[in-house]
Amino acid sequence: MIIKTLFWLALTTYHEARGESDPGQKAVVKVILNRAKAKGWPVADIVKARKQFSCFNNGLKDPAVWIKDIQAFASVMENVHDAHEEWLAGDTLHGATHYYAIRGMVGNKPPYWAASMTFVMEVGNHRFLREGK
Repeated sequence: MIIKTLFWLALTTYHEARGESDPGQKAVVKVILNRAKAKGWPVADIVKARKQFSCFNNGLKDPAVWIKDIQAFASVMENVHDAHEEWLAGDTLHGATHYYAIRGMVGNKPPYWAASMTFVMEVGNHRFLREGK
């Protein structure tokens, strides 16, 4: 089960944050793990849930075929492993369960769903939030 979890974490992080720093990639991993724990769902179901992670939003059936940069994927895998270990040790990114990219925001406005959440931190191009105000 852990291999499947790490695979989906790596695949999602590669597509969502491969251009981010190591801390930025690790933060994405911790968000996924936090959300999976909060919902009681497997990581694979969390990342593939409808309209949750943009890399799966456009009907992309098998994003594994979209891994073009093997070195970047290997680096992401290292960060996924390290972030998973940190998360197990209690570093949950202050309970963050969501994030959004800052660059590319329409009209410099956060997504509508962010209004009901608490800002946790900003790392690289992402803002991290947790549920509730």
